[in-house]
Amino acid sequence: MKVIKVLKDSEGEDIGYGVEELPSDESPVSLPSVNKPTRKQPVPVSGKTEKGKPKAPASEKSVLSRLQTQCSKREYCRKDIYQKALKGMEGDSEAASRIVAALVKERYVDDLRYASAFAREKASLSGWGKVKISYMLSAKGLDKSIIGEALSEIDEESSAKKMESVLRSKFRSLEGEKDAYLKLLRFALTRGYNYDEAKEVVDSIIKEWKESLDGDGSPKKEEW
Repeated sequence: MKVIKVLKDSEGEDIGYGVEELPSDESPVSLPSVNKPTRKQPVPVSGKTEKGKPKAPASEKSVLSRLQTQCSKREYCRKDIYQKALKGMEGDSEAASRIVAALVKERYVDDLRYASAFAREKASLSGWGKVKISYMLSAKGLDKSIIGEALSEIDEESSAKKMESVLRSKFRSLEGEKDAYLKLLRFALTRGYNYDEAKEVVDSIIKEWKESLDGDGSPKKEEW
């Protein structure tokens, strides 16, 4: 291999340049190669959590299964269960409608069964009259025929006893007030009892109270 070499005299002074043939077993010293800087790549992290990522939408089948379980525990009307299905399907109204149709077909949801249970519970336990019960069922979007049939299943005797119990309890907080009669009657109407049946019970309560004050059976003459 040929290389250019500086020629020197006996005193070490440069006198020119020459070409020299290197032996085959010698080779010029090579400089170490310098790698160009490379762009740092992100290192994948194993076991990365899904926190912060959008939740995968629930499947129609899973929502149906969940609502079947809920309907097995208590009664729902179509309107209420549709809202639950709509929420479960994240606003997909067509899927929600299919879910409700399946629940109705399988008898998990029945408006008449719901209305009847609602009417009996509110009349016997909550002390509601038919007017209020009818209004609340109507707000659920139930047909008048269904509401009428549900109201017919109310035990009239039990409902009347509950009404009297509720009104007597309320009167204890009004006793002695000048307008107790009107307040009690107004309260009865807000509970959903019709005027005639409410007035009859209120009259009876007020009469008994007055008689208990006189002690001789004659009512007082104060105006109520």
